[in-house]
Amino acid sequence: MIKSIFSGVTWGTRRYAGWMPHNPGWVRRNSFAAWFGYTSILVSFGTCAMALAAAASGNVGWALVAGGACVATAISSLTIFTSTVHTDHVKHHTTPRLLMDCWEESPDFAQERGAPPAIEPTRL
Repeated sequence: MIKSIFSGVTWGTRRYAGWMPHNPGWVRRNSFAAWFGYTSILVSFGTCAMALAAAASGNVGWALVAGGACVATAISSLTIFTSTVHTDHVKHHTTPRLLMDCWEESPDFAQERGAPPAIEPTRL
């Protein structure tokens, strides 16, 4: 049973089961950016609540620490996500999606700027 599950797996050469597609680097980067952004915004909301609770109870030091952590996580997640989206727009890839595990190669005409001549709008 165990041997059949791991039959196509080779750890040293990074070859996995035959049915698992080899994702290019930009897909892995998009997945990282989406999950990092989601996790950091959750942490940011949590530390914002901690900062507000600490400020309301009079603990100024802890409020500053939690507020700084809130701002740092929000800025880092926004920076990583927006830079990934910008890179994807420049290279004509799809933007990060949180639960998308598959990807499709863009057709050749989509790799170039502008629409192909066959579908260019014409004025009458």
